[in-house]
Amino acid sequence: MRYRSVVFDIDGALVDTTADVAAALDRLLDTHGLPRIAESEVREGLIRGLRELLRRHVRSQAEAMSCEAFDDLLDDALAIYREEVGRRARPLPGAAAMLEELDEHGVMLSVLTNKNAALTVELLDRFGLREHLDYMMPAVTGMPRMPDPTGLLQLMSHSHVPPQATLLVGASELDRLTARNAEIDCALVAHRTNRSALLALGPTYVVEGLSHLPRVVLGTRPSGAHAPPM
Repeated sequence: MRYRSVVFDIDGALVDTTADVAAALDRLLDTHGLPRIAESEVREGLIRGLRELLRRHVRSQAEAMSCEAFDDLLDDALAIYREEVGRRARPLPGAAAMLEELDEHGVMLSVLTNKNAALTVELLDRFGLREHLDYMMPAVTGMPRMPDPTGLLQLMSHSHVPPQATLLVGASELDRLTARNAEIDCALVAHRTNRSALLALGPTYVVEGLSHLPRVVLGTRPSGAHAPPM
């Protein structure tokens, strides 16, 4: 077995929340009289994070905005997203089956997320994903948020699995940076057309669909930095 512990971010690795982000941005941009962003562009842009996605869009559509004004706009976007999150979310294809397979092989499974505990539990329970998890580390008051590795390091301490046998699975630069900061391997889950953008982030693996992840975790394919997509 290549990895004895796997830690998942929720967004893009277990649950697809792109439609929630797109809806929040629609509301925000409508309020400010700016053009909407197509959902396909939102999905691609979220690889680099909401801040960068919004910054690029505003820069291309509006006159120069001060740093303070942009920070206020981002705060508004996050507030609206908290209202929208979970309304349109869907589990990624094969998520439950993948977790079940890894669980049957004795892999320790955890979730690390910047979402609060109530929303984390609600999303995982709604889609039948929590029953296979050993630990959850949602956002906690006073704990630094990802990409700070504090939460991930705490999960690793609970699991008693060494870093070289631990894998973080996500779908964005945030996840890649969190894994790097904790000095562990990272697999990013590709969605349709974003494979090349994910490879550019330099993860250990890019997997095209969760059904391929057990092959990486169980060691039925060779490991290596920038491994070709599954």
